[in-house]
Amino acid sequence: MIGLSNYGKEYMVRRAYGDLSAVTTLEIGLYDDVADRLSDADDLSAITSEPQTGEYARLAYALDGEAVTLEANANGDWRLSFAEQEFDLTNTTGISDAWFVAAEFAALTDDVAQMHLIGAAPLRDQNGTRRDRDLDALLTLSFAGSITQTG
Repeated sequence: MIGLSNYGKEYMVRRAYGDLSAVTTLEIGLYDDVADRLSDADDLSAITSEPQTGEYARLAYALDGEAVTLEANANGDWRLSFAEQEFDLTNTTGISDAWFVAAEFAALTDDVAQMHLIGAAPLRDQNGTRRDRDLDALLTLSFAGSITQTG
């Protein structure tokens, strides 16, 4: 899955109709899509390849209008963009080729709010080329990205 998950689509539609309170923070994490092969229906539990070693931690983005922007156009396309932050990968091992967005909210199937997968996208270099990242060889990884959902 590249783009919004079913949970991400549910969140955006329910927010648009005033059925949900806005989340205040989004989390960004790394994973290996070759290993996990996410589908639209998957949730965070489907991500088994998120790094578990070293100093790696998910990045937190406050939804204050500066670090994260959400745009919609007349065609019904959505774009969720994130300002640059840096992952600390000291002593982190593994391969990552993609990133994901998670948020805590009560989905229609939940009794209480919990973290859900909002969407995912491939890691790309400055030229837009998809790239695997050998985390063993990196101390940090700069991140800035966006997820676009069409129609």
